[in-house]
Amino acid sequence: MGLAVRHIGPDDWREWRTVRLQALRDDPESFGTRLQDVDDRESAWRSRITAAEACFLAILDGSACGMVAVDHLPQGLRLQSIFVSGQARGHGVGRALIEAVVNHAGDRPLHLCIVEGNSAARSVYERIGFRHDGADVDADGHLFMHYISGTEQ
Repeated sequence: MGLAVRHIGPDDWREWRTVRLQALRDDPESFGTRLQDVDDRESAWRSRITAAEACFLAILDGSACGMVAVDHLPQGLRLQSIFVSGQARGHGVGRALIEAVVNHAGDRPLHLCIVEGNSAARSVYERIGFRHDGADVDADGHLFMHYISGTEQ
């Protein structure tokens, strides 16, 4: 079946919920939200998807295995909430999700932050064209990066 990345809408909230809850269980240190703080009502899941600029799910061999959201910023867009399940790592899922976001952003500035020391994620982002913005790590231990399109590199 292979790998596919799908742009989703509010009617896909159940799949989004499944992957998001797995992300919060499996990698709690990677997200600003804690599992116990999640509003698990259908309306909250639908609202999150609707409020985003875009949400994407990765499907590997027929199963949802990854996710990423794109949110609005005053200076462009922010890639966030990216997650790839453990069994899907090493199959290009993270890269496919990031590339979907880059393609969606087009010429708009694209930013993200990662936990300092997450060298695996940083390496993937850098291979795709993200660069550290030069700022110090913030009080929460986040390192900020921005995307440099092929014409700017």
